[in-house]
Amino acid sequence: MNAPHLVLIVLDTQRRDRLSLYGHTVNTSPALDDYAARATVFTRAIAPAQWTIPAHGSLFTGFYPTAHGFTQAFDVLSETHVTLAELLQLAGYRTAAFCNNPLVGVLDNGLQRGFAEFYNYAGASPNRPRTRPATLLTQAYAAFNRFARAVSNRFAHSAFLFELGLQAWFTPLWTRFANYKGSTARSIADLCAYWETHTQRGDAPLFVYLNLMGTHMPLRPAAATLRRIAPDIAKSRAALRWMAQHNGDGASWISPLRAPLADWQRETVLAHYDASIVEQDAHLARYLALLARTPNTRVIVTADHGEGLGDHNHFGHSFVVHHELVHVPLLVRDEEQFTGGQHTANVSTRRVFHTLLAWAGQPAPASHDADALPLGIDTPAPAFSEAVPPQTLLTLLHKRAPDLVARLALTQTRRAIYDGDYKLLICGEQLEALYNVAQDSTETQDLAPTPDAAAHVRPLAAKLAAFVQAQHAAAAPTTMPATYGEEVLANLRALGYLE
Repeated sequence: MNAPHLVLIVLDTQRRDRLSLYGHTVNTSPALDDYAARATVFTRAIAPAQWTIPAHGSLFTGFYPTAHGFTQAFDVLSETHVTLAELLQLAGYRTAAFCNNPLVGVLDNGLQRGFAEFYNYAGASPNRPRTRPATLLTQAYAAFNRFARAVSNRFAHSAFLFELGLQAWFTPLWTRFANYKGSTARSIADLCAYWETHTQRGDAPLFVYLNLMGTHMPLRPAAATLRRIAPDIAKSRAALRWMAQHNGDGASWISPLRAPLADWQRETVLAHYDASIVEQDAHLARYLALLARTPNTRVIVTADHGEGLGDHNHFGHSFVVHHELVHVPLLVRDEEQFTGGQHTANVSTRRVFHTLLAWAGQPAPASHDADALPLGIDTPAPAFSEAVPPQTLLTLLHKRAPDLVARLALTQTRRAIYDGDYKLLICGEQLEALYNVAQDSTETQDLAPTPDAAAHVRPLAAKLAAFVQAQHAAAAPTTMPATYGEEVLANLRALGYLE
């Protein structure tokens, strides 16, 4: 048999518990539900990290964040780690990305390595597949594209520009006019045309990566969709006014709450989130139908991470490893092994990397640990998640809410281990919580203070400590940001900071 086509769909910022596929009472994902009927649905898939940069580092290298070392917006993925796209390209695949997340598609951070074609729909100057010969106009646009990318990269490296971007007067401008969330409709339309063209040619197997940002803040679903999903919210002027204010305040998307949301505020943001899922699912339906008609095609659909919407007094996806951020959707579909049913064991989504390589008939690099196995191969190994604090956000919060930084220990790395039905959370070196996730899926009942907790805490803490030690031993060398020129590096060497 010819090598199969491979597809990785990342639903960026997609909470598992808000999909009807996973039992949500609102029918938010009918197209995904239909497609999953002939796929294996993983009910305990755990993201290795809580936000885009480290989570994609794990999806693209198969390592946990401490090992790949790619945890900040200004980091560059170490070249000691060969990426999934690079390995598949070496195996003869035509590699193409259709990406709506600027952290993946705009920043020069190494995530685009190995993609022969990388189409980016986010930022001030998106690039789409060219269907006409180059002209002076397209050449001028390409030059502007390079300029816009350079400006976007400066935002990732500058705490001042990052803080500027979160000002209430500025947030509505860049979120609306700089394609912050890309274009779900255009990326899927382009991908469908690309898919039909190249699968009909049959000259090489395809590896396609699709990233969709429909459920990322700001949440602005169409009024008609909101009326269908939550008619009471859609009719409430107070709810719509509060949501508009929240959408316009970028800092509020990513900051801990000083006090819990009121019930009506929580219902408002969840309704907008659900409506955004519905709209994204309607667009995705077109590509899923195309995939279902294409023989010899193997597909993984997952999320890089979830989203805090007031849960545990947090918004966004910055500091914690609670279920709303790291317990993610995962479905796998092929024509042999993953054809239906559920997989209920804990699995890390870093194993997406190993699964796609195995489908291509390629071994994982020798540097990978023994538990780094393709999905579907049962292993007793726990699943882990790591939340290294994003430094640009910490800098902002040190200015705006230093008391919260101290009280919530936001400078500390948080880690979680999922082993059987239990989950242990550690903040720095301190025990944070113990949950029975089989009985308490929303993680509201901390068992750590109970008399029987020690019987679970001790073995879990020992496994987590051994994990951290192993990850540090496997850690990649630090790579300097790509925006540092040779002159800067030479100065750092002269000052003794680099060898």
